[in-house]
Amino acid sequence: MFLLVPYRVDVPLYRRPIANYVILALLVVVYVLEQSQALFGAVNLADIPGIAPFVLTGWNPLGLIGHIFLHGGIFHLVGNMIFLWVFGNAVCEKVGNAAYPFLFVGLGIAGGIAHVLFNSHPAIGASGAISGIMAMCLVWFPLNETSCFYFAWLLFYIRYGWFEVSCCWIMLLWLAFDILGAALGLGGVAYWAHIGGFAAGFVLAIVMMQLRWVSMDDTERTLLDIFGLRTAWRDRVARNALQAATAGSTAVRYPAPPGHPMPIPQEDTIPIVCSCGKLLKAKREFAGRKGRCPACLAPILIPKA
Repeated sequence: MFLLVPYRVDVPLYRRPIANYVILALLVVVYVLEQSQALFGAVNLADIPGIAPFVLTGWNPLGLIGHIFLHGGIFHLVGNMIFLWVFGNAVCEKVGNAAYPFLFVGLGIAGGIAHVLFNSHPAIGASGAISGIMAMCLVWFPLNETSCFYFAWLLFYIRYGWFEVSCCWIMLLWLAFDILGAALGLGGVAYWAHIGGFAAGFVLAIVMMQLRWVSMDDTERTLLDIFGLRTAWRDRVARNALQAATAGSTAVRYPAPPGHPMPIPQEDTIPIVCSCGKLLKAKREFAGRKGRCPACLAPILIPKA
């Protein structure tokens, strides 16, 4: 048996993720209500009259939403709550408390739709929504460190400990297990709900970032930054903004000498020298915040002056 449990992700929180706290509390309340309606010896929630309409069975609208908040046991609930606490807080801080509940439910519905399309068995649990949350962390915080606890038990061999790894490896490992489980047709887990929620979260995170519905600091390296995609997009936006700002100007602009393009006005920035020797610049609006060096990934505190 091998157990891997993440318990912290290195993403600074500049506001309290109240919406995620509320959702976590709601999951506990709903689970208590489940147990109050369950009969002794009843293990299938679909057989309990008060709960059956909210189980994901086909294209039932109540099931598509209600299944997100139902869980089949205490271990199912606690496992989902741990992952939602670790990664949900980071996403909630980024998108805001007002938008986060709609995001969570939408990702859960996307996971439910994928499950209905590829699997006919009833399903419950917030895993589809949580998979979408994890995919958004993969896009926005791929290199942020995740602290994990592991426990390995094989006959008389027992080993446990703690380690840190980049966020992207946890997400990719999660996705790999889901794809393997779906390909082999393993039962007991709604793998297609996980995959559907993950795909929806991945696409949505990119769209939200490109449309600037979320604000990414210059010190944050996203998945698009790693592949050089967001940098090119930001440069194109800056050029378009510069052209729009100077399009109707009547000021006389003298041409620059050959080989020396006209300078682009620089924003008010704070120079920072990392311990690795790299010279960095940060906007003054980010003064006092924490970031990471894009070269060595060392944590950096942006000075206030």
